[in-house]
This record gives sequence, C-alpha cells and structure tokens, in this order.
Amino acid sequence: MDPDDIMEVIDAVIPYLKSEPMLIEDVPFGCQIVGDTHGQLYDLDRVFTGDDANLKPGYERGMRYVFLGNYVDKGRQSIEVMTALFILKMFYPDQIFLLRGNHEFINVNLKGGFSIDILEKYTLQDATHMIFSAFNEAFANLSVAAIVGNVYFCAHGGISPSGFTRRQLRAV
Repeated sequence: MDPDDIMEVIDAVIPYLKSEPMLIEDVPFGCQIVGDTHGQLYDLDRVFTGDDANLKPGYERGMRYVFLGNYVDKGRQSIEVMTALFILKMFYPDQIFLLRGNHEFINVNLKGGFSIDILEKYTLQDATHMIFSAFNEAFANLSVAAIVGNVYFCAHGGISPSGFTRRQLRAV
C-alpha cells in the first residue's frame, strides 16, 4: 500500500473516531463481537464471510460488529487489517465499532511488532515515522468500551477491582 493512501485513510477516519463516545451505549443485540485480530487479514476476512468465500460480507447485510481491540502486532498484516477496518468504519459507521486494546497503545505496539511491520514495508524513515505516528493518533481516539443491548459490557480488558460507573467511563 502506498504511504500516501494509508495517510489519507487515517486522516479521514479520525473524525469518525472522535465523534464516538469513549463508552458506546447503544449497540443493539444481534451484533458480532470480535476479539484480537493481531494483524491477521485472513482471519478478519473470515469474520465477515465465515467459511463461505462466496457469501456477501455481513456488513453488506446489515450486521453490526464490535471489535474488542488488539488489531496490530504479532501478525504480518497489521497495516492492512487497520486500513481495512478504518475504511469499513467510514463506509459503515453505525455497523462497525472499534474499541481500543492494549496493543493500540504506543508503548506496546512499539515493541510488539507493529513498528517492525511498518519498517519492513516502508524503508524511508520519514514514511515509517509518519505512518506509525498517524496510526497511534487514530488509536488514541478509539472508544474503550461498548454496551450491547443495555446488558452486556464489552471491552478489551477486565474490570477494575474497584469497579466503575457508566458516568466514569463516559468521562474518560
């Protein structure tokens, strides 16, 4: 992927991410909840189509998805996974919900393979730094939790032992 195209996608998705609250409270029942994808583009594709490659992707059929974070690191297609999810977020903003996982923090993805993935694909230092910084700016604007059907709490990690309230999450 061309660095300019990646930057265009990231710049375009940030307003969508900023417009969502830190706690998304209105996700209806019937959504798909998706855990770590860790740079595995094939796995992401299977989330949408299952085992039937001829099946129309779920987002084209009105399906909603809550992704719980950890999109990058470990796999070799972190850039492609994030770019695909960001594009889907823009085309289906009411169906694709992206939460922040621990790998969407710079101190983790700097060491976890995401930065290496970028370095291997983009040898120019300016492009590498620009892309890495832009992705992390977008990550900083991801929501941290969602509530499905006003019943199920969804987040990447666990709940604090001291507990929390919806008001506290909204204030993050």
